[in-house]
Amino acid sequence: MTAMTSAPPRAPRGLFGELLDGRTYANFLYLLLAMPLGALYWLLLLAGIGTGVGLLVVLVGVGVLLGTLALIVGAADLERALAVLLGLDLRRPQRPRSSGGLLGWVRATLSDLCTYKALLFLALKFPLGIVSFTVLAVLGSMAVGLMSVPFLALNPDAPVFYQNEFGVQAALTPVGGVALFIAGFLMLVLSASVMNLMARGWAWLAYALLGDFTEGQSVQREVLALRRTTRALNVSGDLAATLADVTAQAREGSGATSTLVTVTDGPNAWRLGGASGVPDDFARTLAALTPALGFPGAAQAGHAQLITRPATLWRAHPDLRDLHPHLHGMPDGTLVTLPVVTNGELVGELHALYAPDAPPSARQLAFLASMADGAATAVTTARLVERATAAAGAQERARLARELHDSVAQALYGITLGAKTARAQLDRDPQKARESLDYTIRLAEGGTGEMKALLFSLRPDALDEGGLAAALAQTAHALHARYNLHVTTDLNAEPDLTPARKAALYRIAQEALHNAVKHARATGVQVTLLPDGDAWVLRVHDDGRGFDPNAVSGGTLGLKSMRERARDIGAILTVDSAPDAGTTITLTVPQEVQ
Repeated sequence: MTAMTSAPPRAPRGLFGELLDGRTYANFLYLLLAMPLGALYWLLLLAGIGTGVGLLVVLVGVGVLLGTLALIVGAADLERALAVLLGLDLRRPQRPRSSGGLLGWVRATLSDLCTYKALLFLALKFPLGIVSFTVLAVLGSMAVGLMSVPFLALNPDAPVFYQNEFGVQAALTPVGGVALFIAGFLMLVLSASVMNLMARGWAWLAYALLGDFTEGQSVQREVLALRRTTRALNVSGDLAATLADVTAQAREGSGATSTLVTVTDGPNAWRLGGASGVPDDFARTLAALTPALGFPGAAQAGHAQLITRPATLWRAHPDLRDLHPHLHGMPDGTLVTLPVVTNGELVGELHALYAPDAPPSARQLAFLASMADGAATAVTTARLVERATAAAGAQERARLARELHDSVAQALYGITLGAKTARAQLDRDPQKARESLDYTIRLAEGGTGEMKALLFSLRPDALDEGGLAAALAQTAHALHARYNLHVTTDLNAEPDLTPARKAALYRIAQEALHNAVKHARATGVQVTLLPDGDAWVLRVHDDGRGFDPNAVSGGTLGLKSMRERARDIGAILTVDSAPDAGTTITLTVPQEVQ
């Protein structure tokens, strides 16, 4: 941070206070140096820039321009040092050397907003110095002239001061001399006031253009922190990891010594969401004691709360004894608390602790408010994902129940019925009993295959372990065994696709085969999965009843589901069908979209 007073110091009060104050003479020295230094800056800058641009074609100008850039930086540092005469301390801390050498220094200097602010100050120095010098010269000459007249009148050879209309000459009287001296003294007081006023204007100009030299770096740091936070919100699916990233970026971008986010799970139920720069035990204890700390009221009002010397206040709080052991060594500066609100509901709080000598600025508070919004987005997203996961689980259980009822349960019922029929005919008609047993065996094999297919589809890693080709072959065998459907496959190669795309292909093939059995009433199905140039092509053809795709507005629910899955993986789905001509589902997945 810039070491400076919060604002230029005020001039001393009183009629003669300015003449007796040492700052007045320091201001006079600064104003006296303004014009010659400004002229020197103009001369060097115009010569450096003009010569550098003129010699740029022979590369010598590059060195001259680099020297001019160094001159700007050095002159700005000199002006910061001279600002002490105005009551300002604009000294810069020692900056670390650039790891990129000369090129790194040039890049850092040109990307620093302070460089251009300093150049503007140096450009204004000469014209404003002329104005300041002219005003001082006029007022000072008048004051000195009026005050010196009575002393000149004491000389016997004093000149005649005026001549009336009758030609009578007169010299200065004692009373007139005293009056002129008093007038000169008052002019001197006025000159001191005007001089201090001009010095105050110079101080504000120096404060604005030479102060806050870390502004450019602060803005870059804040922008980088916001970009990283946005990336974390888009990528991470874990709320704890996301909030840990948010607090780390909030600390990095705001200049706080430590940051943490607390999350509420209900009335008086708070927990730690994420922390940076603070021990875990302290962060968890602080989160658990949030209701006793008095934060929620201010947070629910939608305002930031600033507490100075929080450690001192917490030590005196009787309900915070569990927090007392963790306060040792804690910087007792300023604590900022901002609400984390989503849809008008308080879901958490963002806390940032600052050192005693570096309270947060308005810009830092605005940045923390943006980070609080990021934390709110993370909490909202996590809750939506949790609800979607619960809903998806319920839908998957309902789907599984339907599949079990339509396949395995019916197969078990058929097995039971076939076994009873075979037992009843075993003595009377062994041939029919044998046929019943064959039917029962086919049902058992079909039920086993469908059960394996269901179990296979319930495992997220099943395609990774067995592969897409094996999964399609297993599904084809289950269809043959369950429905006595003639299924041919051409699945000799395993596609080089991502797991997500393999899963989408498997679901689309399942839906196509389900339609062939339930709706098309097909007797034969062909399933192929083959490479075609830079793509993989899945084709499911049945010899069923077919339909007119144009007659079905938007397609059936199954077709809509297949199109959505294809669109999600960047694939192309085509449906070729006609009444009494069967149906062909073709899915083309380009490899470059992996």
